[in-house]
Amino acid sequence: MEYAENKELFKHIAVKGKLEEKQAMRIFRQIFSAIGYCHLLNIYYRDLNPDNILLTKIEGVKITGFGMATLQRTAIHKMRTFSHYAAPKITKGGSYDGDKVDI
Repeated sequence: MEYAENKELFKHIAVKGKLEEKQAMRIFRQIFSAIGYCHLLNIYYRDLNPDNILLTKIEGVKITGFGMATLQRTAIHKMRTFSHYAAPKITKGGSYDGDKVDI
């Protein structure tokens, strides 16, 4: 695993407070790009939260904690598990599409 000098996004926000808009946009673009790449491979993360986003010294983003991630084998395959940082669709119970809940 690569070293992320600036630790977790959660700790960064807890220590330094809110992100400047320009900084937040840089970080979120990288997050969206990484999650988009996972979706291209039919991998759905399902646990995106500030604890699982690491920041490098130059504000690069590394996503960790793929324990809740799953492979959606077919377009009709629906999922049922959820995490603490879950989309409302997940917490209501029943099945859902992995790509929609990641977004």
